[in-house]
Amino acid sequence: MATEIRSATINFGQTHDFVFTGNVIQSEVFIKGFNISYPGSDHHIKLMQIATSRTVAGDTVTASIVANMHDGSGNNQDNSLTSVTVVCIAEVE
Repeated sequence: MATEIRSATINFGQTHDFVFTGNVIQSEVFIKGFNISYPGSDHHIKLMQIATSRTVAGDTVTASIVANMHDGSGNNQDNSLTSVTVVCIAEVE
């Protein structure tokens, strides 16, 4: 068994497949960094949420992100400017 580490930046609404050298026994995806922006001028943030999820199939871990930010006026983030950099650590056979 070996531990392997991969990293990638995932844009809003997309997933990323991390392919490892053997079947994945266990894995986890961590947030390394993120970029969430409002379009236009100054906003006061009311809520910001960032989360990761993953599925495992054989030698592949598929990671996805959820990122939401809005202010008290109902403005939401610009999804085209939203991305999250994640690190995937897996124990492989």
